[in-house]
Amino acid sequence: MTPSLTIQTAKSDLEAFLYAPIGEEGNGMTLSVLSGLSRLGVNPWDEAARLSLLPREGAITALDQRIVQLPRGAWQLSDTMGIAARLVALLPKHNPHPQPDRPDQQPDSKKPSRPLMLWLIAGGLAAFLLFGMSGRPERLLTGDGGVVAPVVTPAPRPLPQP
Repeated sequence: MTPSLTIQTAKSDLEAFLYAPIGEEGNGMTLSVLSGLSRLGVNPWDEAARLSLLPREGAITALDQRIVQLPRGAWQLSDTMGIAARLVALLPKHNPHPQPDRPDQQPDSKKPSRPLMLWLIAGGLAAFLLFGMSGRPERLLTGDGGVVAPVVTPAPRPLPQP
């Protein structure tokens, strides 16, 4: 079984395109690309992946043909090519300046990931405790590495009987 285009293309790369508005419907609701393609019986993720593989002009033409098939909204038939061009610019291959979804998702190869940093800190703490405790406990209590004093705990005294 061969993987579909949806699996090969990162899902988040297509979200800007799929959730973008085509325009306003006759009832005043905003129609997204995702909803429009679904209404046409087309798998939106597969269609977005397919369009992203086409040359820019081919993708615009193909999307224009899909938009023309939709029930007319607040847009005119003459607007569909411009709408398609605006939407195709959001596809990963056709977007000259892709933006990450959130600022904290910006790729930074110099910055280690948060889970890695937590593991390093935990490992360092574990190593400190392991090697620090490997000597005699008295050393830790005296604070002086050269003088070792035995730790003496007094014997418990019996309680007086009434």
